[in-house]
Amino acid sequence: MTATWLRSATGACAVAGGGVWLAACLALAALPRGCIGDECLTHPQRVWSPLASALVVAAFALVVASALGILVVARSQRGRSATSVRLGGAAALAGAAGGGLLVLGALLAALGVPGMDDAMPGFVVAGVVLCVAAAILTACLVAQSRLLPTWLAILLVVTALLMLGANEQTTRILLAAPFGAAWALVGTVLLRDAAVPGHRGIGSGAAQLGSANPEPQ
Repeated sequence: MTATWLRSATGACAVAGGGVWLAACLALAALPRGCIGDECLTHPQRVWSPLASALVVAAFALVVASALGILVVARSQRGRSATSVRLGGAAALAGAAGGGLLVLGALLAALGVPGMDDAMPGFVVAGVVLCVAAAILTACLVAQSRLLPTWLAILLVVTALLMLGANEQTTRILLAAPFGAAWALVGTVLLRDAAVPGHRGIGSGAAQLGSANPEPQ
């Protein structure tokens, strides 16, 4: 019962996090264009609106919370093997550090702290790189634990890598949007699996089909 409740709560949190992530990307993309590199000598950087800042903070809080839930569920399903412990620990540390940097940067920018116009790119670049690393490590863990279908783990990796090309100063921030959709899909699969009594498969049904029709020896 506890495992089912945790899977359901994690799934709901992931769906919400993915949705808010998408909303944050759209809110940032709708703001006036900022500048990149030498453009900043003659053009001001994009200033985040209070709405965009709030969405970014909420999105990262929900994604980090659901990621921690996924790590707990995956480790309990696979067992406390050395590999799962290392992957889970590394993903948690990278995600917490990356999310913390992005949230801190957003909060400081929203509060109008002097010097944030110049410092914000550093917060964003470091935060995004750490979050991408956390997403890849999480995808490896769920693939190893068979908590999610392999195709969904691969989708997480691909959409996480897309974020490396995102830039919150331009519409390239939309390159981060697919990750939000993929994360919401992760939550949907977890919620679906939690609704099946005693379900401990990979979510796609392939494991159940394979066990029901074993290959001939």
